Amino acid sequence: MSSTVDAAVARLAQGQLGLATIDQCRNLGLTDRMRQQRLLDGRLLPSGSRVLRSAAAPVTWEQQLLAATLEVGDGAVISHMAAAAWWRFPGVEPGAVEISLPRGRRLPRAIVGVAHRPMDLGRPDVQRDGRFVFTRPTRTLIDLASRLSMRQMEATLDELTRRRLLSATQVAERLDELGDQGRRGCARLRSQLASEPDSSSGRRTGWLERRALSLITAAGLGRPTTEALIEVKGKRYYADLLFSAARLIVELDGHGSHATRRERQHDAERAAALISAGYHVVVFTREDVVERPDYVVATLRQLLGTRRLSCPSGEVGTESDRGGGIRYRPPGRTLRADAEQEASEVGGRTSARR
Repeated sequence: MSSTVDAAVARLAQGQLGLATIDQCRNLGLTDRMRQQRLLDGRLLPSGSRVLRSAAAPVTWEQQLLAATLEVGDGAVISHMAAAAWWRFPGVEPGAVEISLPRGRRLPRAIVGVAHRPMDLGRPDVQRDGRFVFTRPTRTLIDLASRLSMRQMEATLDELTRRRLLSATQVAERLDELGDQGRRGCARLRSQLASEPDSSSGRRTGWLERRALSLITAAGLGRPTTEALIEVKGKRYYADLLFSAARLIVELDGHGSHATRRERQHDAERAAALISAGYHVVVFTREDVVERPDYVVATLRQLLGTRRLSCPSGEVGTESDRGGGIRYRPPGRTLRADAEQEASEVGGRTSARR
C-alpha cells in the first residue's frame, strides 16, 4: 500500500520539478503520519509550509519559483525581476523570486522572496507557460520602469522587439490603459518610448548598433551604413552595418549565448547567402563592443585594409529611400523591375528584417 502511494507521489513530483503540495499528497493517499515519517527519514523535505520536495530533486531557480506559486495557490503570478529573467531581459540573470499576489494574500515566511500586490494585474498582463504563470514582457517592463536605467530600458526594448516579444507601440498602449498614478518610473519609460522609431517594420537601429557606430567613427574607420537593405536572389536581408565600397558587413549579435537553435540556424543561412553574393561578414557580440572595443577596431581596420574597394562587375549600388540603407541590384535585374516593386509597396507596406 505505502509503496503504491510513494510511487504515485513520485510521479506527481516528477512533473512538478520534484515538488508536491501536502493537499496533493493527501489526495494520492499519503496520510499525515506517512508524510511525517518520510520527512524524518529524509525522503521528503519541506519547501514551504504547504509544499514538499523530493530529496532526489536538485534545487533550481525554476523549482523555487514553482514552490512559491504552489505555496500561495491560485492567483500567484511570477513578476518583476523573476519574470524579466524568464523572458531573458538583457543583463537580468535568474535567481530572484518575486511574486505578485491578489489583494489580502501574503507570501509565507517559509518562502524567501519579494511579494507585490498590484491592483490592476489583468488577463492581458499574464501568460501561462506550463505550470508557471508570468507577467507578459510588456507588463514586466512597465513594472520595472523605476528599477532600470535609461540604457537598460533602451537595451531591453531593442532586444525584445528583435525577438518579437513586444513593441514600443504595445508598451505605450498598455501604459496608457494602466495609467501613471502610483506607478513609479512611468515618465522615464514614456520618454524612452517617445525616442523609439516605429517598430512595425521589425527594423530599428538599437543601442548596440549605435554604440558600435560611435566606436567605428571615433576610430576613423569611416561611417558605415546602418540597416542596409541587400537583395540576394530575390530575398531581402538587412545588414546591421555595411561598408559598401569594401562589401564588408558587420553583424552585431545581441543575443549571444541565449540564442535559440532556430535563431542560430537562421543567422547561418543568412550569412551563407550574403557570402555567396560576394560580401564578407564579420560578427561581433555585445561583449566585444562593450568590453573589447580595441579588438573590434583592430579587426575592422585589418579587414578594411584587405578588402577590395569596389563592387563586383555588373552590380549597381543605389541609395534606398527606406531606412537610409543601400540596395544592391544583382545582375539581370532591371530598373523597371525595381520601379514596379517600389510601386507595389506604396501604401505603407514595409519589409520585415529576415
